[in-house]
Amino acid sequence: KRLMEPRSRADKVRTTMFFSALSMLLSAAFAAPLAIVMKWNILETVVPAAVIPLLIAPWMIWIMADVTIRLFQAQEQLEQIARTDPLTGALNRRGTQELLTKAFARRHDESGFCAIVLDIDNFKTVNDSYGHAGGDAVIVHVAAVMRMVFDREDCHIARFGGDELGVLMPFLSIAEATLAAEHLRAAIERTPIVFGDRHITITASIGVAELLPGDESADFMLMRADASLYSAKMLGRNIVRADRLRSAA
Repeated sequence: KRLMEPRSRADKVRTTMFFSALSMLLSAAFAAPLAIVMKWNILETVVPAAVIPLLIAPWMIWIMADVTIRLFQAQEQLEQIARTDPLTGALNRRGTQELLTKAFARRHDESGFCAIVLDIDNFKTVNDSYGHAGGDAVIVHVAAVMRMVFDREDCHIARFGGDELGVLMPFLSIAEATLAAEHLRAAIERTPIVFGDRHITITASIGVAELLPGDESADFMLMRADASLYSAKMLGRNIVRADRLRSAA
């Protein structure tokens, strides 16, 4: 498949070599019986027939392989854009759903999968006080803090919509995810946002849940995380609540 659809420079070299050799062999295979039928000198006929494709084919194949790679890269970029929230660079709903579907499919092979759902406290007040630009700056800042706290390749930051963000975390128990959520809550609280000549101090309420063996889909985990988030907001905000553990920060 990589010969027909090269993805890298190494693939391009292999494709060029393979099809150049193939063109030489086919040309020679066609020239040999023709020389016999026409009673030409076989050697004088076959050698030029084999050499001529080597003067033309490699350049044509190299260019076609290069175009294929560029198309593939462009397709990958478009797919990445389709899965990414343009404001924060986090996964959008589509990207989140794709990741959750994969995680659910391999749930028996992993030691745990947890989700954090976060809501910025009193976000409407921020928008009213600083405008939508200020609100956007707060969301971008919170996403940056989340990346700093969850500095692992297997942790994925997501934006579910508005000021609701989340983290998808494989290989973590509910206790570990809750502790990480508390670190995140504290980091958001102690890190003000610089917006123009003003500093905006915010807090966040966080819900945590894990994927359970009886879940019919990963959406059940998110619903429990949402319920825990709602509980945190009802308890006064700036709190972490975890499904099952029910431990308040």
